[in-house]
Amino acid sequence: MSPDGTRLTVRSSKAKVTMKPYLSPGYPAPQFTSKGLDDDPIDLTENEAETRYILLDFWASWCGPCRAEFPCLRRVYARYKNHGLRIVGINLDNDRQQALKAAKDGGLDYRHVF
Repeated sequence: MSPDGTRLTVRSSKAKVTMKPYLSPGYPAPQFTSKGLDDDPIDLTENEAETRYILLDFWASWCGPCRAEFPCLRRVYARYKNHGLRIVGINLDNDRQQALKAAKDGGLDYRHVF
């Protein structure tokens, strides 16, 4: 950053960071149980027999890019939910009412951890 704050220079880092295998696409998600937006428990192993893929969507009501993806997620879920896809939203809000409103306004019809 320039001293006057008008310019930012971005350079490649020389740091070598190895991607953790448990963060790779296709790697099994860690098992968890948590409260949903509706206050009912959500168990990641629920309906395991008919679930082939689980997409964990991390989002918040205040995150514009997250909310911009809602239409895409709705289409993907509608198309593949009967083929073994399960989406679990992981909400990062502090206010449950804001999260509920955002999920409702976004037309998200899958479960969300709060």
